[in-house]
Amino acid sequence: MSLYRISTLCAATSFLMLSAYAGEAPSLDSQYPLSKMFTSVGKKNFPGVVFIRVEEVEDPTDSDINHVNPYHNGLFPRTKRGSGFFVSADGYIITSAHIVAGATKIIVSFDRGKELEATLVGTDAATDVAILKVEGNDFFYLPLGDSDAIDIGEWITAVGLPSKLETSLTLGVVSSRGRQNLQINDFEDLIQTDAAINPGNSGGPLLNLNGEVIGMNTSILSQAGEYTGLGFAVPSNMAKNIMPQIIDRGNVVLSFLGLYLRALEKGEGAFVYKVVPDSPADKAGIQKGDIIVEYEGSAVKSPGFFRNTNAFKKPGATSDIKIIRGVSCTQ
Repeated sequence: MSLYRISTLCAATSFLMLSAYAGEAPSLDSQYPLSKMFTSVGKKNFPGVVFIRVEEVEDPTDSDINHVNPYHNGLFPRTKRGSGFFVSADGYIITSAHIVAGATKIIVSFDRGKELEATLVGTDAATDVAILKVEGNDFFYLPLGDSDAIDIGEWITAVGLPSKLETSLTLGVVSSRGRQNLQINDFEDLIQTDAAINPGNSGGPLLNLNGEVIGMNTSILSQAGEYTGLGFAVPSNMAKNIMPQIIDRGNVVLSFLGLYLRALEKGEGAFVYKVVPDSPADKAGIQKGDIIVEYEGSAVKSPGFFRNTNAFKKPGATSDIKIIRGVSCTQ
């Protein structure tokens, strides 16, 4: 099995956005038939989803390139496409960093074919999150929900522009949470879903049935590069931590505690096998051999969970950490 990013290459042509009318999504405890809830989620959120066309300059030695344009000194423009969605009324858009990498010009299409050129505010390749900005106000935007509140088996929808098609919606469930060590991103705490995600969906929203964004589609696991039922999304709570930093400074600064961690042989938690002298962790009294079991009120399932949760804390902020001391790491 291979991991695929889910942006695609395409010719620079015009695209038509599927028109839709915003409406209120019925709540999960309403008497609406389930199919009407899916319909409502689509109608409510389609206006906030955008098509992204990226012009970039690529090195001709790239394995995907078979010719060189002599008029561009050995380099030539190539177009990528993907999805994204508005996260504010004043024109901020979130999408996948791998879509806009190397971009020289970014065009977003939305609201029945309207096009605007976007500015790249910044990216964080470690999480595959990028923020764009278009000029204007009163854009229809999608609310970011609480990704920690979702359950395995919960119905969700994926929205985007797959395989050169217009805006589309697919259905599925949350297959798993907290997926790590997939070698997709440096920082992984991914939501797994069986909702159909195909090339071009990258950067689009993963929505719960209340119409809230609980993830941003980022990759699929496939042998052929097409949908196989294994899709992954960056959780919305991670995006909430990343967005303000990118908007404020154009990049992400990770926090530093000074801990070296490894997994327990049995059970959940993070075993401290080294503490950096004079680091924040050392000054707080954490010692080699401690087991971190809780962080900010949440159970620490693994070292990766702790690292991903703590990494985006603002420098200088304090953290509440619960440890167990004097217990073998094999227990």
